[in-house]
Amino acid sequence: KIQGRRDHGRQKEKMLVDLKSWFDKRSSAELDHVERVVKRLDHLRHQTWYLIEIEYVLHHPIVRSKIR
Repeated sequence: KIQGRRDHGRQKEKMLVDLKSWFDKRSSAELDHVERVVKRLDHLRHQTWYLIEIEYVLHHPIVRSKIR
């Protein structure tokens, strides 16, 4: 069990080192582009959840009875 935790810790540490290395190799323009893409994906995620909520509400029996 302890060895598993150590391995997990090492994997996590390696991921962070790899991530730092990835960012270090990128230009400012590339990082700005990545930031814009992440913001756009976040916006789309919020839009998707909003549409799912609307869809759920519109199909709720009480709401449907009021619409008709």
